[in-house]
Amino acid sequence: MKKPRPDGSMEGPSGMKAFAKQLVSQYALGEDRTRFAVVSFATDATTRVPWSYNATEIHAGIDQMSADGKTSISDGFEAAGQLFNNHGRVGATKVVLLVTDGEQSVDAAPGKTLWQTAVDAAALVKEDGATVFAWGFGTRVSISTLENIATDPSKAILAQDILALASYL
Repeated sequence: MKKPRPDGSMEGPSGMKAFAKQLVSQYALGEDRTRFAVVSFATDATTRVPWSYNATEIHAGIDQMSADGKTSISDGFEAAGQLFNNHGRVGATKVVLLVTDGEQSVDAAPGKTLWQTAVDAAALVKEDGATVFAWGFGTRVSISTLENIATDPSKAILAQDILALASYL
């Protein structure tokens, strides 16, 4: 994601941060309505915002995201799972939207490939009742990976760039 357009970008009107803010703006936020958490991942995952319905707080967490290091999709799913298990609302619909420009490149579990580690981490979140959407862009991630991470293949999308993903919001 740290590459300049057309391959990626965190910044600018067609970058990842704008995409994430556009997603948030499409929901009615509130205590008994939609809440968001923001988790970014590179070599490690960072929870930027725990569950919140404050748009300003959510946007500030999005603005803190940066693109550097390797890619540990599994760490991102572990952080999301912790948010659901430790701070989730009882009875609330659980949804994870993974957006990535690459395959898992670090943190293989013992005896597992990098790919299997990412798929297994997503499976744990799905087993806890979350619906997982897996969206990727560029040429460094495969549709097969996204389909195996997503709840079902219809929730996996591979696009040329972030701007193309925005049409699916």
